[in-house]
Amino acid sequence: MSQNVGVGEVLSQAGVSGLNDVWKESMDAMSFLFLAIGGFVAFGAAKKVSD
Repeated sequence: MSQNVGVGEVLSQAGVSGLNDVWKESMDAMSFLFLAIGGFVAFGAAKKVSD
């Protein structure tokens, strides 16, 4: 059974640095790949819009 937890509740419990630690622990190669693809697509879209 899952519970709905709000952003405010998570931030009040873990704090921003706690969320950063959790994110670092869960990173894997696919996460880096998706971040790289997202950056590439965002750069391409911004360049296309500016032309």
